[in-house]
Amino acid sequence: LIVSVVRGDDTDPRRAPYAITDEGIAAFDAWFTGPMLPGSTTSGEDQLAARILFLTDAPGEVAVRVLTVWQDALWNRAKAIDRARESALEESSTNGGFDVLPHLLARRLRHVAADIELIDELRRAYDVWSSGEHASGNGASTLDVVAASTAAAARLRHRSA
Repeated sequence: LIVSVVRGDDTDPRRAPYAITDEGIAAFDAWFTGPMLPGSTTSGEDQLAARILFLTDAPGEVAVRVLTVWQDALWNRAKAIDRARESALEESSTNGGFDVLPHLLARRLRHVAADIELIDELRRAYDVWSSGEHASGNGASTLDVVAASTAAAARLRHRSA
């Protein structure tokens, strides 16, 4: 995936220069755009957080596509967790004992909902950034614009509930 390259005379001797091979690029692209497995990376970050870090370096069409793929995957995960929670609630009501599983599944569902909201925020921020609004000089950062649109969306959801 990588190969060592010759260190230049003016480079830090503590560094180990390398080049990423075509196979390495293909492996990274497959990981970045591929399905996310539940769980943590070796660094302890969740898969979504680990991938989001690389979003800024992705070409525009790739960034838009992976945001959609990630959101679809999260929606599917949320549906599966909700079905499992409903099943656990049904089972716990028939056995009469105290069951923590529905509560743990509800907790996991809230985490997935937070990730879905994060993807929505990233998509809005990316749309603002790619449209050039970030450079309009109006003093508002992309994050300010997204926060305002997120707050407006929350108010609309609250009114319709």
